Amino acid sequence: MGRLTPIWLPEDHMPRILEMISRGVLMIDIIKMEGMPSWCVINGWLQDPEWQAQYARARMQMAHVVAETAVKEATENNTDDPQRARLKFDARRWYVGKIAPRVYGDKVQHQVEVGESYVEALRVASQRINQRIKEEKQRNQIVDVDPETGDAIQKIGNDAELPKPKKRTKSKG
Repeated sequence: MGRLTPIWLPEDHMPRILEMISRGVLMIDIIKMEGMPSWCVINGWLQDPEWQAQYARARMQMAHVVAETAVKEATENNTDDPQRARLKFDARRWYVGKIAPRVYGDKVQHQVEVGESYVEALRVASQRINQRIKEEKQRNQIVDVDPETGDAIQKIGNDAELPKPKKRTKSKG
């Protein structure tokens, strides 16, 4: 007789899973518990928008619990190894910043000052571009030179002024 695969129903397990998450239990520990579904099954359930919303609320509550636990352990200072205590605190701080970045994430502010220095930088950049264009045009010109005098006779190329073609007349014939 073959092995029976259990049928996992979200209604049976998700409320308990969400409650454990909100108390600070990591998902990796939950899926190792007896009678709990795998991460793939739970992830499938989280495709449902209702479960997603409840999971997000549980993760936010988890962030608060983990942050308070980290602060409590750091202030109690009852460890013999201060480096290990610092590592635990930093790991929790990083984790909380990832699961609740709006509340516990590092605040990065970008400040751009737009003033005369900015406008001046744009003007200088524009002048450089125009100068390069002018130099490139001069390099790409072909000039016909008089072999006896070495003077330029006619420009041939990008900015050359070509003689106007003569009008053709129709011959009657």
